[in-house]
Amino acid sequence: MTLARKRGCPFTCVYCTYPLLDGSRIRCRPAEAVVDEMEEMTRTHGLDYFFFVDDIFNHPAKQAEDICRELIRRKLNVGWTCFATPKSMTIELLRLMKEAGCKGVEFGTDAASDLMLRNMGKSFTKADVRRVSALCKEAGLPAAHYIILGGPGETEETVKEAFEFMDEVDPRAVIAMIGVRVYPKTPLEQTSIDDGIIKAGQSILDSTFYISPLIDRERLLSIVETGASERRNWVVPALDIRNSEEAMAALRRFGHRGPLWDMLGERRRTGIKEGANGTA
Repeated sequence: MTLARKRGCPFTCVYCTYPLLDGSRIRCRPAEAVVDEMEEMTRTHGLDYFFFVDDIFNHPAKQAEDICRELIRRKLNVGWTCFATPKSMTIELLRLMKEAGCKGVEFGTDAASDLMLRNMGKSFTKADVRRVSALCKEAGLPAAHYIILGGPGETEETVKEAFEFMDEVDPRAVIAMIGVRVYPKTPLEQTSIDDGIIKAGQSILDSTFYISPLIDRERLLSIVETGASERRNWVVPALDIRNSEEAMAALRRFGHRGPLWDMLGERRRTGIKEGANGTA
């Protein structure tokens, strides 16, 4: 079950609609009310796994800590996962999250080079990503990094840097998107106009994706397909790499609860095999 614990986002990612829809001021639900909802769903519907859909669980940190402590106090036997930012995550919070039932953390990393992180409007650097990846391993929590390839300024060199850096930090999963969805009134909309991706005044209610004019689209797809297929922890939905319906069904047959990306490290143990195209 998905669960929301706050509204508002003060960050400035160039593509994101959260600040437009919810505002930039954060409004948090009381920790007790959040855990009340989890407890009610567990008691009345037998649910035992939750996903916090807020954009960033670990900001503000105080409320995240309060929710964890309330879960621990009530001894609510549930598992859960969340989105988080590499910036300001601490080993103390990660350990508290694990004690409270957290089974994994999904980071909205978006890029894996300092240039692309700046271009995507992120508030952290590769050093922050490297640090938080090590902290997750220290805390014993598997991590997934979501990255978006093809953003403003993306080149063949920055794509290759993304593969090299993800190899270095070695998370349980890398979930890669190709192209950046363009939404009205975001900074990316103006960049898309400047780069000739769309025209001023053009309706973009239908899906419109930005891909950097500094890299050929087919070349980008080729690099990602080759690199992701060679790495067991990469998932690329657009290319159906470790994301096919057959793969998902195979993983669920083993009774796994929670995010399917967490099973990437378990395939050898369970006997799930990969085909030539990287799918299970």
